[in-house]
Amino acid sequence: MNKTLITLGEPAGIGPDLCVLLSEKHFTKNIIVVADPCLIENSAKILKRHIKINVLDNINAKTKSGAYVVNVLPVELTSKNIPGKLNSNNAAYVIKTIKTAAKLCLEKKARAMVTGPISKSVLNDG
Repeated sequence: MNKTLITLGEPAGIGPDLCVLLSEKHFTKNIIVVADPCLIENSAKILKRHIKINVLDNINAKTKSGAYVVNVLPVELTSKNIPGKLNSNNAAYVIKTIKTAAKLCLEKKARAMVTGPISKSVLNDG
């Protein structure tokens, strides 16, 4: 139960980029990102970085560690994402990632969660 969950916040914001950049600093096998894997892959392409995504079937699936490795518990985006363009159609996605991480913490399947920046106005509009 040493797992720390990270939600990326607003998909069009800086969260996906931070995830890619932080993966270069050797995420441990206990760090799991709750997000759409495509969101992270697209950010890596834009940043011209190579990453290795380990998609987990569930919170108890085998995780990996090392440079450029990102363990991802997948939550599918609600709508197409364009970096830098806020989209209220993805508000449900943002809420779902936070609820998923919070639920896993409450169930004692993870010890902590960290959330990326969110846009309250986008959530309200969504």
